Amino acid sequence: MDHDRLVAGALLAAALAGCGGGAGETTVGGSVSGLPAGTAVTLQNNGRDTLAVAANGGFTFQEELPAGDSYSVAITVQPSGGTCTVTEGSGTIDNNASKITGVRVTCVANFPVGGSVTGLQTGASVSLLNNGTDTVVVSGNGSFQFPTRVPPGSSYNVTISTQTEGTNCNVTNQTGQVESAPITTVTVAC
Repeated sequence: MDHDRLVAGALLAAALAGCGGGAGETTVGGSVSGLPAGTAVTLQNNGRDTLAVAANGGFTFQEELPAGDSYSVAITVQPSGGTCTVTEGSGTIDNNASKITGVRVTCVANFPVGGSVTGLQTGASVSLLNNGTDTVVVSGNGSFQFPTRVPPGSSYNVTISTQTEGTNCNVTNQTGQVESAPITTVTVAC
């Protein structure tokens, strides 16, 4: 009878060991919040286990780690139109190989920088730069917007790159910091 119990116990242990992961291994995960709709953020654990997350809510990396191993979650690709940061993204798997669920990925939407152009003559154009790299060419009066959105807390600096010969444009409200809304107050008067 004791022999039968030992054999049954050994078979049960073998069956359970074959059900994913070795003994003393666990997964790393957490939650994503604020991810702009229709975008994805790509995360990586320990520089090798990569996961694209396309919705707010929970996530879990596929690779299981043994007790005593460290984990370090980083963002490898930011979502288009947003910026994400990781908190509680590193640590060590405890001796019980408890599942890690506390990694937090918090995202915020980036905002456009733009404004309006007045006094531009028919057939004339002005090329504007934001922060020295983002370009928009305006060939008529009205509103404009730079193609690259800027994360909250970032600065903007709009300058004139080129303008049609004979055109004299000046920029006002050209510098500032993006907070929690689009910038629409840059004025280009020609």
